[in-house]
Amino acid sequence: MTTLAQAAASFAWKRARLPGVPFVRWFAADGARLGQLDEAKGEIWLSTELADNKTELLRTVGHEVFHATQHRDHALFNEKSATYAGDRFLEVWDEHIADLHAKAAASGVAREPFQRYFAGSAFDAPFDPLADLKLESRRPHAARARYAYE
Repeated sequence: MTTLAQAAASFAWKRARLPGVPFVRWFAADGARLGQLDEAKGEIWLSTELADNKTELLRTVGHEVFHATQHRDHALFNEKSATYAGDRFLEVWDEHIADLHAKAAASGVAREPFQRYFAGSAFDAPFDPLADLKLESRRPHAARARYAYE
């Protein structure tokens, strides 16, 4: 479901003409919320409850991207409009996938649409500022030379 969530978030983000690329992160189910937008980092946090429910996952992505557009426009967050936007995004996503399948079938090359995925996980940090230090610490160190005067 991570790939579906990231693909849907990227599609919705582009469609809303938001700058940058959204990152999808996951949090443990708390029973109170299904999604959360981190406006400062441009991250969409989704509950692990959504992993088995494609429909609710897509609705939540649409809902959170709508909040991102409200943040961009300096508008107050409106849950009713965001809920409607989530329902609308579900319809738009289904149309988008149907178009992709039609294009793939018409091409005669691919049976189904595909998306390239790069190595990594949504659970990994996108950037590690200490990577060079961690790499050095994993390298085996040579034994120190012994001198007679020691």
